[in-house]
Amino acid sequence: MKIEWKTDTELVISDSMKKNKVAGIAMSLISNGEVIHSDTYGVINTMTREPVQHDTKFEAASLTKPLFSYLVMRLCDKKFINLNTPVFEYLPEYEISCDLRYKIITPENILCHSSGIEDWSPKPLNIYFEPGSKFLYSGEAYTYLQKAVENVMGRDLGQLAEGEIFKPLQMNNSTLSWTHAVNNHLSYTFDSQGRMEQKRTHSGFSVCTEPNAACTLYTTIDDYTKFILNIIDNKNISLSSASFNNMIDAHNKISENLFWGLGWGIYRKENKLIWHWGDNGSFKSFVCLDLNTKSGVLIFTNSFNGLNVCYDIAGNVAAENFNPIREFVAHAEDPTGETVLPDHSS
Repeated sequence: MKIEWKTDTELVISDSMKKNKVAGIAMSLISNGEVIHSDTYGVINTMTREPVQHDTKFEAASLTKPLFSYLVMRLCDKKFINLNTPVFEYLPEYEISCDLRYKIITPENILCHSSGIEDWSPKPLNIYFEPGSKFLYSGEAYTYLQKAVENVMGRDLGQLAEGEIFKPLQMNNSTLSWTHAVNNHLSYTFDSQGRMEQKRTHSGFSVCTEPNAACTLYTTIDDYTKFILNIIDNKNISLSSASFNNMIDAHNKISENLFWGLGWGIYRKENKLIWHWGDNGSFKSFVCLDLNTKSGVLIFTNSFNGLNVCYDIAGNVAAENFNPIREFVAHAEDPTGETVLPDHSS
């Protein structure tokens, strides 16, 4: 994947934002390990016309998961966590399910979405298949692993992320917990018709005062760019070669072109394109990195239709066909599980 700013990129951005009724975005483009373009477009408030800025906070939503996975891999390197040890052994008092198969679920199963744990449901949770045998996207499973990590380390996820990732990378505008101070810099959101929604002012849907490994990262375009640059180079707060390669290896097959690593989706595994999307209602985001060319695209949006803009921009600057990813994401969080539970074991 080669990332480049093209003569029509600006037009693609403005046309796509208008067509999809997206109020504001922030984006970074990386080529050969360097940021070649980082800019913001549109507004965070249609009443005041306040523009999106580099210090505007977005809910990164599920882009929290790659960050949590990186944290887990660092703890593996330090021998606090073993990917193949059942999570139950780290958290024996927590009965997440009446199905005793939960006792054999490992961190690896959770990070590559092969745990079988249903997503965001009242407990006790169902386990839909033998752990390790299929794919089912589950943020709930990530929170289960989070509880185990916190139990082992004796600190909450926010403190762990601060010490292991935010502070070393100087991600000074990132946090895993909603506060009023965060809210002051948080963009307003916009519905499918482009209408501005009321800014959240209390704990509620996608607003968490407690850290959640699946979805509660509040960050800026500049801060998350620091994180993905670190992934591309693996040098600032590096993982061991074994852990890094394990993270980006294909652990779970979804289709001929789509796989899941540890915290990352993998598109065409021979090319090592790793990616993830974020969806917290009207906060939508997308990242895709080519580790061979050290290139990537990162986009945050504040609008319900934001993923359409993400795919349009990414397709333009990368000259890639992201339709398989688009189609997968459209069904990945289907509560019926009908599109994400096929048997890929044969």
